[in-house]
Parts: sequence; C-alpha cells; structure tokens
Amino acid sequence: MLPMIFKTTVATAIISTFATSAFAAIDGQTMLDRLAAQLELQGITVNADSVSVEGGDDVVLKGVTLKYAETDSVKIDSFILQDVIEAPNDGYIVGRIGVPGFETNDDDVKFSFGGVIIEGYFIAGPNETDPILKGSFYRNAVSAPIKISRNGKTIFSAGKSSATISDYQPGGKISSDMVIEDLFIDFTATGDAKTIETMKALNYEQINGTLEAKGTWDLGNGDLILDPMIISAADAADLTFRFEVGGYTTQLATAMQEMQKANKDNDQQMGLAMLGMMQQLDINSASITIDDKSLTGRLIDFFGAQQGMNRESTVAFAKGMLPLGLAQLGDPDFAAKASAAIGQYLDNPKSLTISAAPASPVPVAQLIAAATSNPASLISALSLKLEANK
Repeated sequence: MLPMIFKTTVATAIISTFATSAFAAIDGQTMLDRLAAQLELQGITVNADSVSVEGGDDVVLKGVTLKYAETDSVKIDSFILQDVIEAPNDGYIVGRIGVPGFETNDDDVKFSFGGVIIEGYFIAGPNETDPILKGSFYRNAVSAPIKISRNGKTIFSAGKSSATISDYQPGGKISSDMVIEDLFIDFTATGDAKTIETMKALNYEQINGTLEAKGTWDLGNGDLILDPMIISAADAADLTFRFEVGGYTTQLATAMQEMQKANKDNDQQMGLAMLGMMQQLDINSASITIDDKSLTGRLIDFFGAQQGMNRESTVAFAKGMLPLGLAQLGDPDFAAKASAAIGQYLDNPKSLTISAAPASPVPVAQLIAAATSNPASLISALSLKLEANK
C-alpha cells in the first residue's frame, strides 16, 4: 500500500519544465472541473458555488464543499489558486494554493484546522496518462496546526507540518521529506475511564512528540523505500520504521487510482480491493526499532504492581515465560535467539529491533498464503531477527 507520504506529497518539476503556456487565458470553470476529476481519483469530491478569475491568473473559488469517501462534508467560504498557468495535455499548474482554516462539530467533539499553503500543484488534463501527474502531487506544502477537542478540552493536536519533495522525471526517482511538529495527546480528555486510569498509573496522562519521515520511490523499477519514519514521544520512546518494498510500479499506481475512484463510497470494498493489489508487491526488507526513554520500565512496574511484584521479580518472571511463549512459534532457533534478545532488553532497556531481511524479495501473496497455512514459515521466509541494545 502506498504510504501517505508518497500518496499526498510526491512533487513534480512541472513549474520549471512546462511553463510555456503562462500567458494563456485561464478558464476558471474548466480548471475546477479538472481539479474535481483529479481529486475524485483520491476519493475526494469537491464543488464550488461560484468560480471567478482575477488578474488573469488567480482563480477564486467561493462556497467550496469538500467530502472524502463516507465522511461528513466540509464547507469553506472561499480560497484562491494563485499564479495559474496552462500545462501540456490541457492541464494546469498552480503556483500557490491557500486553503483557510475551518472547524467542524459533531456533538461534543470539535475538529479545528488552521489551513494549508500548497506550492507547485499540478492539475492533470483529461487526456493525461501519466499516473504521477494525475495523482494530486505538489512541490511543497506547509500546514497550520490541527486540534480535536471534546467538551472544550483538547484530546489531540498537531503543530505545523511540512512536506518537501524532489523534482519529477518520468522513470526517475522521487524523494520526499515530511515533518509534523508538536504532537500532543491528552488521555484524560478521552472520556474513557479505563484508558484514563491506565495512563495515570503509567504517569502518561499527556504525551508530546514529533513525526519525521523520509522516502524514495524509484519509478523505473517500482521500489518504494521508507527510511526512516520516526515517531518520537517525549519521556517514553522513539519508534523507528524502515522498509523497502518492490513492485509498486506506475501501472499499479494507476490501478489504485481507478480503484479508489470506483469505491470511494464503500470503505469495505475499497479495503478488499486494496488487499488484492497489495499481493502484487514484494517485501525486500523491513524493521521496527524501539529506543526506550522510560516506557519499558514504567510498563514493567505497572504490570508488576498488578501481580504484587517489584521490578526485578517482574523481569525475572517475564524472562522465565519467554521461552514457553516463543516456543509456540514453531521455530526453536528463532525462539532461543529472540528470548535472549528480549531478556537482554528487559535487563537494560535501551533499544530493541525486529527486522526482516530475506535473501531475495518475498511476494506479499506468498506471505498471505503462508500466514494462512503455516504461520511458522513466515519466520524463515522473511529471515526475522531480534536484536537488543545495538
């Protein structure tokens, strides 16, 4: 499945490459129609009460309605698409889009969005065949903070987010960087008594963090690399994800666009179709690493307190149970090595990594079949390995 970092932030170099029609008159309604057709491929419906062109190259949309799949629609009074020029295949390049903030309310829950500025946005024409240019891609974007609150108290918020993307050349590579600042979760505002009790016991009533991600998509061979994506939670842990999959070709990207369009009003059908398309991918490598900042110790103390044990006794008990639990996987060699690594981590929590590094790419279809018939075979098929404190 194409990660959101690529799906929504892969850019084009179209502004510098295709600026030959900069002085052509802009038809605002035609541009909106082509924008609507493009967003439909991502399951988004857009309508506007009125369209006007100001200064020859600024398109103003008023009374805008946005709707994604089966979610409630969002109303925006107006926004401007600035410095619009025509592009090949009857497309458009938008120099800058400024979408203002808005709020939605659902009973006692409010969602607030501060707005976004997008630069270098490409709108594909009706005859465009390149799936990259049809994918709502842009050069960079900066989003203002968002907040979800319940009864006036913030449950979740995120600060400024930004995405920067490399130039697009057919058959080349696209690289993307994304950062989300000031992530915040207040578990005491969720309204769930059990969650509140648990997080208070762990002394994690509120958590602050950040998210960073870097990725590359090789359009020539279909390799998709995320290296790394880091979710950092202050005074808890850092989670680092890395993976490389093969088979994400431009042909598969086109098929996914058409699938999203066809199933935009049926999440279940879309999920099934997505699962089927994933079987065309190969797993080249993957890893997840936790770098502890106190989370592990707090969890040990929490579960130990439930059994009336101190930290040392809880760790000893867990290490004693590990071989029995891991033996159920049906791979004695992996069980022994994994038990040793986890035991080392529990004794001195620094970092723990689980990785898959098969000698050759493994088709996802093969993994799904193995998971159904013989789950233990996944360990050898993926060459799974656990390492502690590396």
